[in-house]
Amino acid sequence: MDFEQWKHIREAIQLALLGLALAGVGLLSPHKGAHAGESLLTVARESTWQKVGDWPAAEASLSITLVSGGMMFILLALKQLWLVWLMPKYLHSVMLVVQVLPFIVMLVGVYYLVKAVF
Repeated sequence: MDFEQWKHIREAIQLALLGLALAGVGLLSPHKGAHAGESLLTVARESTWQKVGDWPAAEASLSITLVSGGMMFILLALKQLWLVWLMPKYLHSVMLVVQVLPFIVMLVGVYYLVKAVF
């Protein structure tokens, strides 16, 4: 392996560790709906615009945002590894399709965060 390939592998490891840290914080932080058996999305979705400062919903939506951001970093790490072993011409179209879902989930999490706080 040459220096350029090791550089891509090092960047992939850094991105994967950052993604795992963000997703870990988002998934392992306790939220108010856990005792009632509710998911993060249910807690975040149940807040209304009239209820200003709904902190359990804000915490759940922040967790959703962190998990989806972590998944985006993990996918970027996979992209860096694919630069070492696969042809780059197929890489951009595949990663565009794969990264759409975490990006949409991140936008939904930010929307629920704004809705819960303001």
